Amino acid sequence: MRRSTRLLAGCLWLSLFAGAQAPAPAPPQAPKVTVIGAVRSPGSYDLPGPRSLLQIISRAGGLTDEAGNEILVIRTLKDGASETRTVSVEGLMVKGDPALDILLAPDDVISVPAAKTAVIYVYGRVRRPGPIESGRSQVPTLLEAIGRAGGLAERASRSKVLIRRVDVNGRRLEIKIDLRPILKRKRPDVPLRPGDVVTVGVAPI
Repeated sequence: MRRSTRLLAGCLWLSLFAGAQAPAPAPPQAPKVTVIGAVRSPGSYDLPGPRSLLQIISRAGGLTDEAGNEILVIRTLKDGASETRTVSVEGLMVKGDPALDILLAPDDVISVPAAKTAVIYVYGRVRRPGPIESGRSQVPTLLEAIGRAGGLAERASRSKVLIRRVDVNGRRLEIKIDLRPILKRKRPDVPLRPGDVVTVGVAPI
């Protein structure tokens, strides 16, 4: 009787053991990158495959008006050390230099430091072309920016002024402006945004 009881218990234990299933392994987590600083939606983003710096910045909502002139890409190396690459915002988003649109790696951290100043670029037929800095809350209007660039130069076209702008999604916009109604106060001056590039064209002879 005791032997039969032991045999029955053993069979029950074996049947329970055979029917038990090992827990399924947890699915591997997707690689991620982290975006911090002056972007509209900072946080961690999946990196399911090769993604460039611009693509991830776009997924983070683009740069805010507080963004500075540089983007930092911080990467952890296999030996535990880290390296930081500095990318020019103007070169990447205004000039569109493809060499700066680097491919990201898992666990990269993209940091966009906020700037204390705003920069507007004025080129073309003005007396002192180049960058113009201002406080973040004192970004100049179009006429103010041209005035700070020394004013219109000889043969400047008042009807061919172009504003190049990168919107929050990284798209490049071109806004054509005719200064004549603005100068005559028939149209309000045009507010500029940090990073705008103003080009004054050449008047025909």
